[in-house]
Parts: sequence; structure tokens; C-alpha cells
Amino acid sequence: MTITAKYASKCPHCGQTIQPGEQVEWTRGTPAAHTRCPAAAPVAAPARRPGLVSAAEVIARRKAMVRRRRGGGSFLDDGDWEY
Repeated sequence: MTITAKYASKCPHCGQTIQPGEQVEWTRGTPAAHTRCPAAAPVAAPARRPGLVSAAEVIARRKAMVRRRRGGGSFLDDGDWEY
């Protein structure tokens, strides 16, 4: 996200000083960098490995498995069964 720098720092790409009041690109957990730094190369998002599923998908699969074992119905959030 683009923000206005509050403090002086160094750009991790080019090593030049960032002055308070300059526009910088910043993400939590990473150092601020110039918004138009010539040394910054675009970073590609990491590729997702095939076969990986999200936590929500794992939960949905487990609920479906339990439903099949118990003969139908649906699992409610409070742990009760609905038929």
C-alpha cells in the first residue's frame, strides 16, 4: 500500500535514504521502499502447488466425511446434528 513516510529510513532496493513526507510502498512486516524505485524489480506472487487446499476446504471435506458416516444430516456450528 502506498503511504507517506513518517520516519527517515533506507530503501531496501536502491539503498538511498527515504525522507519523512515521501510516498513509499509499505506492507506490514517489510521495509518501506520508494514508490517508483528504479532498482525495484516486480515480485511475482508465489505459485500455488497443485493439490493444496485451503483450511476452509479441509473443514468442509471433514464435515462431509462425518455426514456420510452418520447417514446424512448436516453438522451445525454448535456441534448438534440436523436431520
